[in-house]
Formats: sequence, structure tokens, C-alpha cells
Amino acid sequence: MSKRPQHYPGFRTILLSFNLSTLGIIIAVAIFLFARLYTIIDDMQNRIQQYILLNQLSTELNTSEYEFTLFFTEYRERSASSTDANESLSKADKNYLIEIWNTSMNLRTQALYTTSRLESNYEKNPEKYFLNRGIRHGIEFINNTCQEFLNDDFSLNTESYKKYYQVLKVYSYIKNFTGNLYLAAAVKSDVSALLMNIHNSEVLKKEAVIIISIIVCLSIVAVLTITKKLSRNISEMLSEAEKITEGNFDTPDLKLKGPRELIQLRNRINIMKSSLSSRRELENKIHFQELEHEKITRELETARYRSLQAQINPHFLFNTLNIISHTALFEKANQTVKLINSLASLFRYNLDFKNETNLKNELSFVEKYLDIQKARFRERLSFSITCPEELEETVIPHFSIQPLVENAVVHGIEPMEKGGKIEINVEKSENNIIISIMDDGKGIPAGFTLTDNSNEKKHIGIENVMNRIKMFNSYSTIEFSRLSETGGTLVKIFLPQMSQMPQTLQLTQKAQISQTENMTEKEA
Repeated sequence: MSKRPQHYPGFRTILLSFNLSTLGIIIAVAIFLFARLYTIIDDMQNRIQQYILLNQLSTELNTSEYEFTLFFTEYRERSASSTDANESLSKADKNYLIEIWNTSMNLRTQALYTTSRLESNYEKNPEKYFLNRGIRHGIEFINNTCQEFLNDDFSLNTESYKKYYQVLKVYSYIKNFTGNLYLAAAVKSDVSALLMNIHNSEVLKKEAVIIISIIVCLSIVAVLTITKKLSRNISEMLSEAEKITEGNFDTPDLKLKGPRELIQLRNRINIMKSSLSSRRELENKIHFQELEHEKITRELETARYRSLQAQINPHFLFNTLNIISHTALFEKANQTVKLINSLASLFRYNLDFKNETNLKNELSFVEKYLDIQKARFRERLSFSITCPEELEETVIPHFSIQPLVENAVVHGIEPMEKGGKIEINVEKSENNIIISIMDDGKGIPAGFTLTDNSNEKKHIGIENVMNRIKMFNSYSTIEFSRLSETGGTLVKIFLPQMSQMPQTLQLTQKAQISQTENMTEKEA
């Protein structure tokens, strides 16, 4: 009799390792691509900021020149209105003139600060460097000249007017430097940088497509390899089980290979075969055979359930990453953080290998999924989720509503050019709890059936949901209908209430749920 090795990994370990490895690769690639992208964005933002600073500097120079001219104009008018030529200005006039003068001075100080923020690296651009110095020296000359106008013995004479016109001339020079020469030099230097950024963006797009394609191909190969090995193991066990049910106990024992759970199943089959072969009485032999066969069937259904539960949609995963990258490009960080948090919640929910959950958790998962899709479609997609509070604790199969909602988004809303609404409603009837998923999209085709071979790939998610619901409760049903000739689809899940089920089925259902929970806790 074979003994069970203890060092083989289990289903949970294999799938968790695969998912975490894939997630790690995706995060590393995303960080690499985002770093390259943000480098280009930062360069473009810095160059745009230079134009903003130039415009700000031009505004500050124009305003300070206006205030400077206003000071002389007001000083001349108020001095002329004085009754005595030797009489000094009143206190109110002096305060007013000082206020104008301070405003002009503050604007020039702000202009100096703005000039210091402009790019003026001699090695990168000597022309911009000397223009920047010329602007600074011009402002400093104006400030030094204007200091003489603050003396108490200041008066309007030939010398003061001479300096006044010198200041206006310098203003004209530095405004020309700012609005024409510096701007022209900035545009000239930014052309080559802009072309380089465009080239880098195109290269980054190609790199992203290539890297993502490689990851998708490797993921598909890994999934196909894992599922092929699992399928081969189960087929061998099913073949051995069929031989046992036919009474053939002379076959060699199954080799203990594969994940820990399958090794346990193979070992149990070998033990069952050895036990059955040692019994000579036909009645005891058949009875024991039926018990062991029922046990194998339950374990196989559990393995199949977990295999169905572990399926991941790579299209949605990479499409979501594409949405986040575009959102980060065109929006601020808040929306990006929200999308990343929603995506993290989806990953956590996918990695939670529970057999069942409640409506509250399932609908919360669906809402996060729709939030991400809404960021992708924007105004094209709207949705609503309604569930009475007394039904939130209703137990349903894990991951049973989202595939139907995803089917509505991908096959119903996405092909449309505009508009799209999804409504999810939970209500209680006399005998059932009804979960309705309705969309006003393209609509299912007339005569829709899951047995149509041409739509086999499209119906995998729907078939998985139906299988999980049937394994959870054989009385549950799903109905599909087209809303109107123009389109729209309505999917209804009917979950019978425990009180409406036959008593024998209630006991069986409770026993299955209890057994499944015990197995899950034991594996954890």
C-alpha cells in the first residue's frame, strides 16, 4: 500500500504561487513603463512651466512699469495742484504715492524671483543664459535708479525726468528680451526636445505592447500546462475508478504524483481498491464500493469547483492596467489611487478561495469591477446596484455574479458607440430570491443557447457560473432573455429559499456545505 508523501505542494500553493508570480511581473513591468512615461511627462511639464513663467514675468514687468509711470503722473498732478510751489505734499498724498511706489517695487521683486526660476544653464543654452542675465541686470538697474526717487529732497526736474526716461527705456529692453528673444530661444531649444519626446513615446508604446504580449503568451502557456496536467491526473483517476466499479481490482496501484490533494485522492483510490479486493462477501463489497465511489465523486467535484473558481480573465487584467496608465496620464493622482485600490480589491477577492460568500461581499466586488469599467468608458457606462438589507447575508457561490456582469460589459455595452447602463437588482419572491442583471446593450442574439459551438469561447464564463450554482444548489436556475428587438439583455438567477426545498434535500445541502467548509478549513 502506498504512503502519502508530505513534501508535495497543494492546489492552493500552486495557484497562489502562479498568481503572485504573475502579479509581481505585472507590477514590475508597470513600474518600468510608468517610470519611462513619467520621465517624458516631467520633461514636457518643465518646458511648459518655462512658458508659464515667461508669461508671468511679462505680466509682472508690464504691471510694474504701469505702476512706475502712474507714480510720476500722480506726483506731477498733485504737485501742480498745490497752492504753494514750495509747499510739500499732504500726508494723504504722500501715503498714496508711497503705496503706488511699493506696488511697483514688489512687482519688480517678484519679477526677479520669476527670472531666477527660468532655465539659465550656460552649457545647455548660452543664448537663454545671457538673455536671463540681461533681464536680471535690467531689473536691478531699475531698482537702483528708483532708490534715488525715495529721498525726501526728491522733486521733478531735468535730472529726475532724465532718469525716468532711462527707466522706461530699460523696461522696453527687458520686455523685448522676455516677450520676443527669450521666447524665441525657448521655442528653438524645445523643438528638438519635443521631437525626441515624441520618438520616445512611440518607442515606449511598442515596448509596452511587446512586453504585455510576452506576459500574456507566457501566462497562457503556464495555464494550459497546469490545466493539462490536472486534467491528465483526473482522467487517470476516473479511469481507475471506472475499473473499480466494474470489479477489476488487479490493476497496478496509481502512482503518487501531482499536487498534494491529487496524491491524497490517488492514495485513497489505492486504499479503496485494496480494501474492496480483501472483502469476499458480495453485499459488503458492493456497499463499501458505493461509499468509496461517493467519496471520490465529492472530492472530484471539490477539485473541479476550485479549478472553476481559479480561472482568471487576462483580457480584463491587462485592459485594467491600460485604463490606469491612461488615467495617470490625463488625470491627477486621486483618480489613479482609486482605480489601483479597486484593482487591489479585485485581486484579493480573486485569491480568496472560499466556496461561498454572501450577497453583500459579492455585490461589493461587482461594484469595484464596474467602477474600473466606468473609468474606462466614462459617460458611456452607468450602473446601479440595489439589494434590500435583509437579503445581504444570503449565501451564494463565490464569484458567481461578476462573470455575468462582465459578459454584459464586453458583449453588450462595448460594441455600442454610445450609451450603456447596467442594473443589478436583488428581490425576494414567494419561493425564490431573484438576482437580476439587466443591460441595454447589443442584446443576446435570437435563439441564444449555450450549446452553440460557434460561441463556445464566449460562453465559458456563463457555463462556469451555471456549474457553480448547480453544484451549490441543484434547484437553482438561470434564465436569459432579450429585452426588445433593438437590444438589451436580462439575466435572472433564481435561488430557492431553504424553507421551500424538500426536507431531504435541505439535510443533504446542509451536509455538503458543512463538509466543504471543513475541508476548506483543514486545507487552510
